Amino acid sequence: MGGGDCNTNQILDICELFDHDCNSNHTLDVCELALPDCNTNGTLDTCEPGFSDCNTNGTADSCERAGHDCNSNAILDVCELPGHDCNNNATLDICEPGFSDCNTNGTADSCELAIGAPDCNNNGTPDVCELAGRDCNSNGTPDLCELAGHDCDGDGTLDACDSSGCDRNHNGIPDDADIASRSSLDCNSDAIPDECQHLNTPGVFDGSASLRFNGAGQYVETPYSAANNPASFTVELWVKYTGALGSGNYYSPFASRFGGAELRGYLFYLTPADRWEFWTGGGGNEFWTILTGPTVQPGQWTHLAGTYDATTGVKHSSSTVRPSRPRPVSTTFPT
Repeated sequence: MGGGDCNTNQILDICELFDHDCNSNHTLDVCELALPDCNTNGTLDTCEPGFSDCNTNGTADSCERAGHDCNSNAILDVCELPGHDCNNNATLDICEPGFSDCNTNGTADSCELAIGAPDCNNNGTPDVCELAGRDCNSNGTPDLCELAGHDCDGDGTLDACDSSGCDRNHNGIPDDADIASRSSLDCNSDAIPDECQHLNTPGVFDGSASLRFNGAGQYVETPYSAANNPASFTVELWVKYTGALGSGNYYSPFASRFGGAELRGYLFYLTPADRWEFWTGGGGNEFWTILTGPTVQPGQWTHLAGTYDATTGVKHSSSTVRPSRPRPVSTTFPT
C-alpha cells in the first residue's frame, strides 16, 4: 500500500501516527518494538511517563533497579557513585556494612579518617563528632585528648576550664591558697603542695606523698628501733608498681631482714610470677615461710599488710595461714 502500512492493517501509517508515535519519529510505536520495551507493556521505554536512563545504556532505570538501588531512592547505584563511594569499591558509602556518618556530611566516617580527619583517641569516630560537651576550650579537640600535661590536679578537667584552679590534693581549695595559708607546705617552692609529690622525686606528680624507686638500686634505710620491732607485729604499706608484668625479677617494696645468708626477718616481694608475697624467717636451716597474695595490678595502688603473731603464727591481708607450729621471726635489723 503506497505510503506505508508497517503493521499491515490496511491503514496507512501516516493516518495512525496520532497517539501512536510517542517519540514523534514518524514511525508507529508498534513497528518499533525492536527498540527497548523492558516491561513489555507495548510502550517504548523512552515513551514511558517519567522515563530516565541515568547510565545511558538504553534501558529505563525503572527496569534496572532490582538489586541495583541499595538505598531505595529510585536512582541506580551506578549513577550515584561519583562522590558517594569514598573507597572506590563500587558500593555506595551509605550501603556499606557498618556505615556511619556522624557529622551527616554524606561521607563515611571511615573514609574521613582515612584521608586524615582527626581522631585523637583512636576510637574510630572523627573528633568533630565528639566535641559536644567535651571541648571546654572550644579549640576543636576533645578535652580527653588534651588532659596530659594540662590537668594539674588530675580531676579530668582541663586547667584552662577548671574554675577551682589547680587543686592537686582535692580539698576544694586551690593549691596556691593552701600554700599561702600554710595549710599545705611547699618546701621546694615549686607551687605544688608537698603532700602531692613523691618525696624523693617531686617532679613526678600522682597525688600521693610517696617514695618512687627505679627498681634497680634505689632504696631508703632507717636505723633499727626496738619500739618498731616488737615480737608480734603487723606491717602494712601502699604500693604502686609502674613496670610491666613478666619481668622475671623479684622486687621488694619493704624489707627488714638479715643481710647475710641466714633467712631471718620479714619482707614483701613482687615475684617473677607477678604476685605479691609476704616472707618471714627465724634463721637457722629452715626456709622462709611464704604467704602468696593477689596478682599485681600495674599502675594501681595496692594495700599490703602482713601480721606475725608470736603465739598463733602468720597472717596476710588476703589469706590466713596457720602453720603446724609458730616460728620465731627476728626483728633486729634496719628497715
